[in-house]
Amino acid sequence: MVKSAVWKDVRTQLTEHNRILFSCCGNKSGPFVIFSGGIHGNEPSGVLALKNVFALVVEQNLKINGSILTFVGNRNALNSGQRYATIDLNRLWTDENLEKLHNEGFAGHELNPDVLEMIKI
Repeated sequence: MVKSAVWKDVRTQLTEHNRILFSCCGNKSGPFVIFSGGIHGNEPSGVLALKNVFALVVEQNLKINGSILTFVGNRNALNSGQRYATIDLNRLWTDENLEKLHNEGFAGHELNPDVLEMIKI
């Protein structure tokens, strides 16, 4: 029962909302902290944890110093309930791939669902 409720909540997030779960720029200076959940599509609990924690931040009107961004990592893999489609998204963040992201881009034959998620992130 709990497992199906978790997946239902995550699927609702995927279909009714965008990748960003929560973002905030605080009133005072501070660090910019980024949280991701669901980088692995078979691990939905991180998405729900971020959603629940930052709902409390809003509900309790907690003050933030700095900025926060929370997002859903691999929407495609989460939607299918699989760790990844072709390549583990965690393994894609190499110097070579970051160079491609910022400069020449990926060749057509390199594009797969996980690389496309990396590009969107």
